Amino acid sequence: MKRCISGTLAAGLLSGMLSLPAGAVSPSTLDPQTAGAYSNVLRQQIQTYSLAQEEKLEYSGISYFGEGLIYAGLTDFNGDQRPELVTLRVEYPVSGSVTAEIWTMSGGKAVRTANCELGIACRGAEYGYLYLMERGNETRLCSYISANVATGIDEAANEVLITTYQHIALLNMDGTVQRYSDSSDQTDHSQWKAWQASGWKQKETLVVGSDYGYIIILYNPATVATVKQLQTALAAQANKAPFVDVSADAYYNVPVRWAVEKKITSGTSATTFSPDTTCSTAQILTFLWRANGSPEPAISNPFTDVPGDAYYTKAAVWAYEKGLVSGSRFGGDTPCTRASAVTYLWKLAGRPAGGSASFTDVSGQAPYAQAVAWAVKEGITSGTSATTFSPDLICSRGQIVTFLYRSAT
Repeated sequence: MKRCISGTLAAGLLSGMLSLPAGAVSPSTLDPQTAGAYSNVLRQQIQTYSLAQEEKLEYSGISYFGEGLIYAGLTDFNGDQRPELVTLRVEYPVSGSVTAEIWTMSGGKAVRTANCELGIACRGAEYGYLYLMERGNETRLCSYISANVATGIDEAANEVLITTYQHIALLNMDGTVQRYSDSSDQTDHSQWKAWQASGWKQKETLVVGSDYGYIIILYNPATVATVKQLQTALAAQANKAPFVDVSADAYYNVPVRWAVEKKITSGTSATTFSPDTTCSTAQILTFLWRANGSPEPAISNPFTDVPGDAYYTKAAVWAYEKGLVSGSRFGGDTPCTRASAVTYLWKLAGRPAGGSASFTDVSGQAPYAQAVAWAVKEGITSGTSATTFSPDLICSRGQIVTFLYRSAT
């Protein structure tokens, strides 16, 4: 016997899906750096997993079916007062399941801590649910499936003997999954009861699945709009003052926020960062000096063109001590090139071997060849094309803080 989802229940579940979970975090309460990082995650998710393919399944008089990104919300999973971003997507018909991802902030950027197929539907499944569960200040994702399996034939009654299995999975924030299976009759859900007895309570139903492997999504185009609305709200929070010239979807958005938070640099005014402005030698070495704790120089100023009261004096002397620069002239106003930027970072990293640079404009004999190869290998930067690095190209402030951010994280 198939269980049908009533119109009333379906409407209630749909209403739940179109709102953030109870106790969820509002985008407006996030710091701009976190909001920007999560906004970029969602932007990519929406591009990759939008509900582009729609099929409709008539069930209990309601049409609902979909594939792609179906839910996104902000929830404090581990009770540390810092929100995580959770996204759910349908992968039907490839696997007939729902995949959950949890993102958290680490080192100034969004890191995926969980990527798990929760298996909300399977062949023979009569119904399946995906819940947010809570216990105290903890939150987890829980999938619950009831599947019928034929165990024999009762010839006298002329019917198939069925055993119902309950498959339960609890997803932790670190990506680990506790899986349980019960074999019982239609009414005995012992593992579910055991969880409830241990304090886990249902917080919200996110997805309901049913009917022999089909994913029943309670499909509505507003579901995608809601995910996009969350992304838009995050982007708006990320792009709040003080920097009106740093858009939420800029590649340097998170690095800029990181650099300001770490006091590596600040804006060029109360409301602007000027990410496209040329970065000078004095600026990048000052950024590096601050990123390394702004240490006091141990030697006297060796430069004839660096006054004692310049903002970059200590940084210039520190750079000389570290072997980043040499000679008696510093040339602080000289624009910083891509070759110079990666060379400074490479030297600070201890001049590691980077292999060979596979660019037509970087000779193997160039003094920056190893630095270029190392920077590309470490993901700090890449070529300006498939075959060129453009070592003499002048760097902007946005590019420099991005190089520093990537090398630090």
